[in-house]
Amino acid sequence: MAGLCAARFSLCRMKAKIEPVGALLEDVMRSDEIQLLHDGLGKAAQPGDVAAIRVAPIGEFFIPCSAILPIYAKIADRLVGKFTDGEREALVDHPRFAASVYKTSITFGLVNNLRIEEGAS
Repeated sequence: MAGLCAARFSLCRMKAKIEPVGALLEDVMRSDEIQLLHDGLGKAAQPGDVAAIRVAPIGEFFIPCSAILPIYAKIADRLVGKFTDGEREALVDHPRFAASVYKTSITFGLVNNLRIEEGAS
């Protein structure tokens, strides 16, 4: 339960797949790396792909706590580049940031097509 209380939202870039069921992600808003346990993302995402996601720490790993929203990497890079490290961290921790990302991405069609592989969860 403590892990879920510590859940955080961010924009993450896929760095590498972790066998058998996960992915190494770069939290581009916090300049941090996380190891995500998620079979579907590990199978469907490619290095360089960016997604908006809420994650919770469970020991040394993280688990997803929300829908994973693929976002065009160029759009994410432009957003991240407009702020300093401290500004990005304050922005991503703002209570309305997640809702704004989801709403804007859907409204303006800024999301990638989600690739789903057979057997991915």
